[in-house]
Amino acid sequence: MYSPKERIRDTLYKSSLFADLDDAELNKLADEYRLYFPENGERVIEQDEKADRFYLIHHGNVELLWSNGREEISMAMLEPGDYFGEEGLMHQRTYQISAIAGAATALIEITSSQYKRLVKDHPEVKRALEMVATTQEMAQKMRFDWLAEDENVYIIARRHGFILFARMFGPLAIWLVAGLLALWGWLSGLSLPWVLASICLAIGILWGIWVILDWRNDYYILTNDRIVWLEKVIAFYENRQEAPLYTILSTDISTSQLGRIVGYGDVSVKTFTGEIIIGQIGSPQRVVDLIEEHRQRSTEQQKIESMGAIRQTVRESIGLERRKPPGPPSRSWRKKEVKFKMPPVWRDFVHMRMEQNDTITYRKHWLILFYRTWLPLLVLIGVIYLTIRQFVSPFIEVALLLMVLFWLWYQYTDWRNDIFQVSKDKIFDINRKPLGTEQRREASLANILSLEVRRVGFIGMLFNYGNVIIDVGGTNFVFETIFDPVRAQQEIFGRIDEMKQRKRMQEDQKERNRLSEWFGIYDDESQNPYNWEDMGY
Repeated sequence: MYSPKERIRDTLYKSSLFADLDDAELNKLADEYRLYFPENGERVIEQDEKADRFYLIHHGNVELLWSNGREEISMAMLEPGDYFGEEGLMHQRTYQISAIAGAATALIEITSSQYKRLVKDHPEVKRALEMVATTQEMAQKMRFDWLAEDENVYIIARRHGFILFARMFGPLAIWLVAGLLALWGWLSGLSLPWVLASICLAIGILWGIWVILDWRNDYYILTNDRIVWLEKVIAFYENRQEAPLYTILSTDISTSQLGRIVGYGDVSVKTFTGEIIIGQIGSPQRVVDLIEEHRQRSTEQQKIESMGAIRQTVRESIGLERRKPPGPPSRSWRKKEVKFKMPPVWRDFVHMRMEQNDTITYRKHWLILFYRTWLPLLVLIGVIYLTIRQFVSPFIEVALLLMVLFWLWYQYTDWRNDIFQVSKDKIFDINRKPLGTEQRREASLANILSLEVRRVGFIGMLFNYGNVIIDVGGTNFVFETIFDPVRAQQEIFGRIDEMKQRKRMQEDQKERNRLSEWFGIYDDESQNPYNWEDMGY
């Protein structure tokens, strides 16, 4: 049986916050800290109270709440290994949130004086806390609609500030040219240098603003479920590449000589389905430590769920009632935005992505429809003009109008009938000609070897469309010229992942059924050791 010291040490050892500490230092901290066992529903810290300690969760869960004066809003549900209350100690102010403990919760308590000694003796812990505090501040300002209800954000990181500085050399060079031109104009008294200087200055300012905004809009995000690379170019497109934590195989760090001097590097996250490069970020080792911590948490949670299912099977096999695990505290109501929805007919007319039941349907980009219909639309305008001016007979006008409308209908229907679909276990490429033939190809998700995204030229980058190339056992399926191909790629990854989970659950269920049969045979043999039926009784 674990002692309190061993429990505390085990939690500290698993936390990336203490990743740089050796065994002796961890043992020293474990001797100093104590376990605190709050009641179910107890408010461990209260918003606006003076911060005098912070907590690490050893067991159970804690809900964070924020009050706006009218109601309390649920901010996060923390798990074992998470911590809270440290922000008030860091900035020597009151708590900005409240925290409510769930059932069977155990916390490691760190007082204000212990915190001061900790960050004094181990400044790397302070840097780790500052990184998390920066993330929390950014998370409160930013809104990610794709986050799940119970998904917590642990890292929001941009590229290192030195990268922004390096990218500003271009605009700075333009400003230097503008200054030299202005000096020439001032010395010579000519107007042309001033005009050129004004143009260069405007170009430099616009370029500088663009560089800053482009740097600010690229994020690397780590949650308790996944790792995400979010790339956004204002007015152009937004890409999101992601991977579930339990699909991560390894993490590697690569740095240049300059990167080691300045303090940035690249983190390569390899998964079952591809690779995510977290490029040019500060403190890459700290990021790797956090990723590994949460990956291990995800793996352990899967084991706990599997063992829980086996435990229930065993209890049922020996005639015991199902054991109900202690649940988390009731979650506060979180407001949901009501989004405007277009009428179904119009939505079906223009939508490039539709989801119905378990099937996602993609159409080609609307720009492809424009390429196909601009000429018949132009001819239609000409026919209408001829009709208004009465240059031809009514019979010819009607015939021309019907021909052009048929042409327009054919092009639209041909665009509308070219669809790509992803179901729970298959992908489909369907090409159906109006009044003609239909070609239908399909493949199992289990046979997909790789997925690749390619955008087509500058127009493809500008309007965010391209191809998703799917390698299925040597045969390629191409989801051609679809909108937001990176999202489609990730959705296919997600369906592959869901299929693997279903398969794993089915295999686990088979294993539990076999276990139940074994216990049934054991129970039968224990009740009938001499096999009376075979002896004629």
